[in-house]
Amino acid sequence: MDYIFLNHTADIYISVFGETKEKLFANAVLSMYDIMIKGEKRIEDIKKLKIDCIDEEDALIDMLNEFLYLFYTYRFVCVDCKVKINEKLEIEASGYYFDKDKDRLKTEIKAATYEYLKIERESHKWRTNIVFDV
Repeated sequence: MDYIFLNHTADIYISVFGETKEKLFANAVLSMYDIMIKGEKRIEDIKKLKIDCIDEEDALIDMLNEFLYLFYTYRFVCVDCKVKINEKLEIEASGYYFDKDKDRLKTEIKAATYEYLKIERESHKWRTNIVFDV
């Protein structure tokens, strides 16, 4: 995984990396699911999403919270994600539906937040820090 944990007193704080901005956004989604779910990765469905891009930070948080909605409403777990950044984020997510007999919820995440959020280029990688409310 392309993320590391950072210290935070109450919530989950991570730093996510990607070679491109699109890969950074995809890695943010996959990191969130990695923190939340333990299970055998499988493909049962493909979801296509479009998220408005007011700015990159808003688009990232909106995207992560949309995936939380998909999990808590439909039990969808993303295992592969492709992102295109235009006027909208165009996302193709492959995954499966959580099955309590096969999968385990490790950590319940309530929301992705704007705390410490910044998307930046570091030498030849993109990086963002994300705090998840738990």
